[in-house]
Amino acid sequence: MLMNGRNSESHPSLLENGRVVTDEDGVNDISQSGQSTQLNTRHSTSLQVKLGSKWKIDMPVDLTANYNFIETELVKPGFADQSQRMSGWKLVPSVNPSTSWTSANKKLYSSMGVNVKMLNLNYLSRYDNKRTTMSELFAEPYISLRYTFSATSELHFSSGFNNAAGDIMDLLTTPVQTSYRSTSAASGVIAKSQSWSTNLRYTKQVPFSYFTFGANASYSQGKRNVLSSRMVSQTATESTSLFRDSHSRSASGSINASKNILSLFTKLSANANVSWGSSEYMMQSSLVTSYHTGYNVHLQADVTPVPWLETNIKGDYGKDFMRATSSRQSSDNLRFTGSVAVFPIPAIEIRSTCNFMHNMVEPGKYKDASMLSASVQYKTMVSTNRPKWAIVWRLSGENLLDVRHYTRTSFVDTDRFVHTTNLVGRTVMLTCKLLLAGSK
Repeated sequence: MLMNGRNSESHPSLLENGRVVTDEDGVNDISQSGQSTQLNTRHSTSLQVKLGSKWKIDMPVDLTANYNFIETELVKPGFADQSQRMSGWKLVPSVNPSTSWTSANKKLYSSMGVNVKMLNLNYLSRYDNKRTTMSELFAEPYISLRYTFSATSELHFSSGFNNAAGDIMDLLTTPVQTSYRSTSAASGVIAKSQSWSTNLRYTKQVPFSYFTFGANASYSQGKRNVLSSRMVSQTATESTSLFRDSHSRSASGSINASKNILSLFTKLSANANVSWGSSEYMMQSSLVTSYHTGYNVHLQADVTPVPWLETNIKGDYGKDFMRATSSRQSSDNLRFTGSVAVFPIPAIEIRSTCNFMHNMVEPGKYKDASMLSASVQYKTMVSTNRPKWAIVWRLSGENLLDVRHYTRTSFVDTDRFVHTTNLVGRTVMLTCKLLLAGSK
C-alpha cells in the first residue's frame, strides 16, 4: 500500500500516482507510483444430514477465485528505475465435512471436522516473463465443545489448525518507498504459514441481579517459511523477507464484569486483560527473538440519576514491555474520558465531553493532553400538518482548549516509535438540518 501525506516529525514523505516530493533542501527527488486491480468471486453450497436427534453431518463445498493485477514504479536519484508489473489468478476449492453431537439433556454439544482445501496460484511477471505457480493440498482439523451449566452459565472450548498462503504481494520484489527514509520489498516466494490455536471461554449472567461475568484464555503458536528482515542506518530503513522459517507464540487472558445498581441509577463495568507473545526476525543480519508482555485495565460508570441527565466516566490504563537479546523497552499510558448530557426540555439537548491523556514518550518522560468539546441542539416543529417538518439547530465547539498536538509511543518488535498527532485548532460551527417525517 502506498502512503501519502506528511508524517508527524515533519519529514517529507511520498505521494502516490507518480507525484514528486523533495526534501527540505530541494534535492533527492523521489517518485513512487502504483496501481492495482482485483476481481473476486465466491460460490458455495452445502449438504446437511440428520441422524436421529443427536447426530448431524454437514458437508459445505466452497470455490473462491481471485484475479489480481499490480504495477509499481520507483524512481530515485542515483538508482536505476525499479518497476514491476504482475497479474494472475488464485483459485481455492474447499470441502469441509463435519459432524456434531448433542447430549440428551442438551447440556453438552460437540463438533469436529476437517477443512480440506486446494490452493492453486498462477502469477506472471510481465517485465522478466517469470511465471510462479503453486498447487498444494491443505487439511485443517478442528474440534469444539460447549457445556451449558444452566440457562445463564456456559463454558466453551475450541481448538484447531490453520494453514495460510500468501498472494501476489509476496512476489513484489522491487522496493516500495513507504516513507521518506523507509523502503520495503517482498521475498519473491509464496509465504506459507501453519498455526495451532486453542481457546477457553466462560460466561455467566444473573438476570435478576443484573450482573454479568466473563473470562477468556487463549494460546496459539505458528510457523512461516519466510523471515522478516530489516537493515537500519542513519539515513534509511530497508525491510525485506528471507526464505527462512520463523516461529511465533502468543497467549492472552481476560476477565470482564458489569453490574446494574438500580437504586443508584448506575451501571458499572470493568475489563482487564493480559497478553504475551514472542516472534523472530532478522535485524542487521542477526537473528533476534523478541518477547512482548502487556496488560490493560478499563473501568466505566454510566449514571442517570434523573431522566433529564446522563453522565459517563471511563478510564483506561495500559502498560507494555518489550524484550530482546540486548534490548528492553517499556511504555505505559493513561486515558480518562468524562461526558455529560442534559435534556432540560424535549426540544433542547446539551452535551459536553472531556478527554485527558497521559502518555509516556520515553523512559521517565511523559506528555499530557486535555481536550474539551461541547454542543447545544434545539429541535422545533415547523408545521403540525402532514407531512411534518422539523428544523434542528446545532451549535458545536470542538477542541475548545485549542490543543494542537499530542504524543504517544508504539512498538514494532523492540523498536520504539514516537508519534505526534497534529490536531485542528479550536472550531465552532453552527449547523441547520431540515427533517421531513413521513406519515404512516
